[in-house]
Order: sequence, then C-alpha cells, then structure tokens
Amino acid sequence: MKIIIKCFIISIFFFGISSAMGSSTAGKDNENKCHHKGNNKEIAINVYAKNANNSEVLSKIKPNGDESYTIFFCEADSKWCEVVNQKDGATGWINLDESKKAEEDYAKYHHKKMMFENMLKQNEEQNKKIIMLERDFVSLKKELSHILTSQQKQIIQLQRAY
Repeated sequence: MKIIIKCFIISIFFFGISSAMGSSTAGKDNENKCHHKGNNKEIAINVYAKNANNSEVLSKIKPNGDESYTIFFCEADSKWCEVVNQKDGATGWINLDESKKAEEDYAKYHHKKMMFENMLKQNEEQNKKIIMLERDFVSLKKELSHILTSQQKQIIQLQRAY
C-alpha cells in the first residue's frame, strides 16, 4: 500500500514538472527575441573601379551565387581580379581576400541560421512528445486512482469481514 501511495505522489510530482517544462510557448517566446550582432551588416563583395581598396566602390556582389558578374582577368601574384557585369558590360575589380572573407561570413551566417531552424524544429517535436506524454500521464493517473479506490474498497470489505 505504501508503495502505491509513493508511486502516486511521485507521479503527481512528475506531472507538475512536465507541465512546467512542456509549455508550448517556451520556444515561441524566444524565437523573435534571438538576434545576432552580425545580422545587421550586409555580406557582400565590393566591386572597385581600380585594383585598390581606396578606389570608388561601383557595386556589390552577393557571395551566394550572384551571376551578374563574371571574372574576366586575374593578375598574377596579386589578390585582385577584374570582373565584367554581364548586364551592361561594365568592368570592375574585386579583392580576392575580401571575396573569401565574404563567402566565409555568408557560409557561417547560413550555417547558424540552419542550426537555429533545426533547433526550433526539434523543440516543436519535443513539445509535441511532451503533450502526448502528459495525455498518457493523465490517463494513467485516472487508472491508478481507480485502482487505488477499488483496493481501498476491498480493504474496507476485508476489515469488516474479519
């Protein structure tokens, strides 16, 4: 009898903890509050008028496969390549180090974004599982209550009989 009562008390305790942890709004509250310091800056490769960092910036190329520019010529032993805009034929220069850094930043940003989206998806799946466990727990709690009540009636009947 003591074991059954202890199990009942432990199950009530578990239900209280699981309902607190299983709040389906936990991930959604933080979803819109998560911001990264670097998200506000634009990730792009500058197209310069000349092969120097201090020259005029003509435009920007996105590192995610912007096909409006084609590499025309790269200087030997230099970190500069001449590019041609396919739309209007204008030429400019890109710094290969800047290009590499922009591509790395772009990859890091999208990797973090993908990981965050996966984390949110897993959180939603866990919340669904918690809800299912809570439903199972409620049904088991009702069943246990019914069993305890019937056992208590049997104990009373046996006490009266003897």
